[in-house]
Amino acid sequence: MHHGNGTEHIFYEDKNVLTISLHQERNYPLDTGDASHTGAASAPLSNMNIPLMPGGGSAVYQKAFEICVMPKLEAFNPDIVIVACGFDASGVDPLSRMLLGAQDFKQMTSRLMAFTSGRLVMAHEGGYSEAHVPFCGHAVLEALSQSDIHAEDPLQTRISGQQPDPAFDALEEQRLRQIASLHQLV
Repeated sequence: MHHGNGTEHIFYEDKNVLTISLHQERNYPLDTGDASHTGAASAPLSNMNIPLMPGGGSAVYQKAFEICVMPKLEAFNPDIVIVACGFDASGVDPLSRMLLGAQDFKQMTSRLMAFTSGRLVMAHEGGYSEAHVPFCGHAVLEALSQSDIHAEDPLQTRISGQQPDPAFDALEEQRLRQIASLHQLV
């Protein structure tokens, strides 16, 4: 998953818009997405970058939501949440090295739905695995529609077997707490 550099650029000076980018650190573009970029002087703390080390999986994304994303959304109290929903964090994406399965995308969508009470817009933005994106997209649609029609992720066993060691997750959790501190969430 790459940094939301375009969205950041558009809203960096707007204190009425909160931007959050959850992305693989230094994947694309190489020189953007640092956690220290928190908004212009006219819009302090209105931009949250959450750069994750390559190889982060389900536990890292869950912790990112728990420590950074949800507390930041709660503090900002948005009228609506718009997600540029990219599936390049898929465990088999050829351009990134994150390890998410379809159920991870469904779980993140469900958390946002519960928070927004239906004021959620998802726009498909990326993902380059022709074999996996349809299952990830279907999982998001399942959550949005609260449908019982389930498409089993055929790559889930492989992706589950590739999840990082708990020591990796603990290191990322320390970094996430530093980002939360930058945004005065702790």
